[in-house]
Amino acid sequence: MLAPAPAIAPGVRTGQYNQQKDVLAGGFVSSADFAVAILDEIEELSHLGERFTVASADEAAAQGK
Repeated sequence: MLAPAPAIAPGVRTGQYNQQKDVLAGGFVSSADFAVAILDEIEELSHLGERFTVASADEAAAQGK
């Protein structure tokens, strides 16, 4: 199961994101970075049977700041 950060919103696709298992990876993820994380997981199957979270690595850049 893939869960986004507590705040997910439209933003910049940075292509870089943090992942954590069973704990928050950060406070914000752009919807574009979240989509990249979903596609990466589909291609790589790195977390089969696991719950993990995703947040943008540079949250300010992902928010367009």
